[in-house]
Amino acid sequence: MPPDPAGNKLWAILAKGVCPATMRPTVPRSRKTKEISPRTQRVGADSTMPTVTVEGEKSFEVAEGTKLVLAIEDAGIDILHKCGGNARCTTCRVQVIAGEPGPMEDLERTRLEREGSLGPDIRLSCQIRVNADLTVNVLGRASAAGIDAGPRPAD
Repeated sequence: MPPDPAGNKLWAILAKGVCPATMRPTVPRSRKTKEISPRTQRVGADSTMPTVTVEGEKSFEVAEGTKLVLAIEDAGIDILHKCGGNARCTTCRVQVIAGEPGPMEDLERTRLEREGSLGPDIRLSCQIRVNADLTVNVLGRASAAGIDAGPRPAD
């Protein structure tokens, strides 16, 4: 049986390396270059994700820009966050042992100043975005306080 004329036209288009749906040139899979997302370009293809170490618990990798309180909770570590990550209660306090947690914003500074004699190494985990390796000590734990951790903070 002779080939369908429409089928011949489609075969001719495909043979020329053109996508019949878009009429754009096609590139064989083996020659395609991997598209790099803006995040990958910024972080670099060979770089690794930041590592968070919680003293007395474990170390784990997190995606850059993740809120520290969420990274800790998602790693299965007990941490309080009664206000839901809004810098209102200070129950998600951590002591920064090593690493750079980034600059403290006014909201966090104001809230921590109300607590009085807290050292400069005390931060609110709900206000820290993880962009580098960090080692912290979780100061508020739901199990130790015998209460619910609080509503999950928004990302």
